[in-house]
Amino acid sequence: MSTAPDTLLTAIRERDSSSVRAILDADSSLLASTGPGGESLVLYARYVSAIDLIAMLQHTRALDAHEAAALGDVDALRNALAADADVASRHSNDGWTPLHLAAFFGHDAIADVLIARGAPLDLLSTNSTRNTALHAAIAGATNAALVARLVNAGANVRARGEAGITPLHLAASRGDAAICELLIAHGADVTARMDDDTTAAQLASTRGFVDLSSRLTLN
Repeated sequence: MSTAPDTLLTAIRERDSSSVRAILDADSSLLASTGPGGESLVLYARYVSAIDLIAMLQHTRALDAHEAAALGDVDALRNALAADADVASRHSNDGWTPLHLAAFFGHDAIADVLIARGAPLDLLSTNSTRNTALHAAIAGATNAALVARLVNAGANVRARGEAGITPLHLAASRGDAAICELLIAHGADVTARMDDDTTAAQLASTRGFVDLSSRLTLN
């Protein structure tokens, strides 16, 4: 599949449904083209919050597992898993597993299905972010219940992503004391340093979360 022309991607990004429809009416083969990272147009639309365009871009085909995970469509996910159970551990063209996408967008029910089906908790994304689903959960919607679900299921709280970032660094950078405490209670290392030597406490301080920085330093 080739990358969609800039005019189509721009129309999707600008949520211009009339232009998207006109472009696709002129060349329906573009429905099979991709976004800049190799992701389907449905995923691209989700990434840029063009939710109203999803049905048009999906057209008549079923959602795949990655799309279903990103959109929170449990029935579509179950259908995709029934057709190919191994897709739970497969990366999308732009490098995410279904669990990464469910985690980032905060879809509890999707994560529950994937975890129950044995989706690997600690696979790294194959893109430049190189993170786990737990990283994604904290970096994205930060659904606290979903973060706890991953941690309680055994996700590695000390996993390192790109630049050596840990889930605790991410939670600290967002000033989320509750998630920091959850991670520490499950073994997160408060002394862990990123590749540039930054600790979670330092990151919290830099972002203006002084009280949290002090609490992390005391730990």
